[in-house]
Amino acid sequence: GRHYDLASLLLERGADPSLALPSAVKNCEVDVARYLLEKGAVIDDDVAKQLTHGNFAPLDSLLADPSDTKRMDLARDLVGMHPILHAHEGARPLVYDFKAGDLVVAKVSFKSVQVGDLGTVAEKPARDPSRVAVDFGPGKGIYNYGRGQMCVRAPLVPGFELVIGDQVTCLEKVDAAIPSHSRGTVIRHANEPPTEVIVRFKAGERSVDASRLAHAPLTTGSLMAKGDRVVAGVAFEQVRIGDTGMIVGPGSTSALDNAARRLLVDFGQQR
Repeated sequence: GRHYDLASLLLERGADPSLALPSAVKNCEVDVARYLLEKGAVIDDDVAKQLTHGNFAPLDSLLADPSDTKRMDLARDLVGMHPILHAHEGARPLVYDFKAGDLVVAKVSFKSVQVGDLGTVAEKPARDPSRVAVDFGPGKGIYNYGRGQMCVRAPLVPGFELVIGDQVTCLEKVDAAIPSHSRGTVIRHANEPPTEVIVRFKAGERSVDASRLAHAPLTTGSLMAKGDRVVAGVAFEQVRIGDTGMIVGPGSTSALDNAARRLLVDFGQQR
């Protein structure tokens, strides 16, 4: 309460909520950080670097205890707001942050598993943290699949490629606090009505019909979003220059050079 009151007082006196955000995150003041975001804090390149700079960066403070749900929810939301954050070592965009029981779709065939098969993330974790153990059901088995490149989350609403963790913008005004083009993160299915998903915006969570949402740009300085068709400009393994593919999400690993500007592209089964 004391930190919240102080933040409120500082903003009333003209403080920039964006500049105050790294300090709130560093001190794990989750409510204060969310308050600053609601009051217009913007994560640009400079703020993103402040959140990820140093031997124990502010973002690391949130990631230090995976059992703390409030801190991890804030960390996942922040990671989805800027590519520098989701490229930070130890961070993982919510879209790839699978947990036991999540439904996923196979993107590659392996033994009896075919592309498109549905599986459930198993309780026992894979030894390699970049992979997840997936139970594809009787007759198919449990296999360790790479996050993103080998399996992705299953869509929440039939006919719409919306999954938990997707960055979206609303095509029209939701309410007085959520104007058209507001950006948010899909966090779960709404259950009722069946065509709606819950989106977490800066101003809070809202239930929004899938038809009223569009995928948001995934990297700074680019309009490229999930679902866009792209053409390969360089050759890599089986992919040749000129091959066309579809963006399926942000880069799925922080271990690669220039990870903040990488995207995950599906070039088809033959690539």
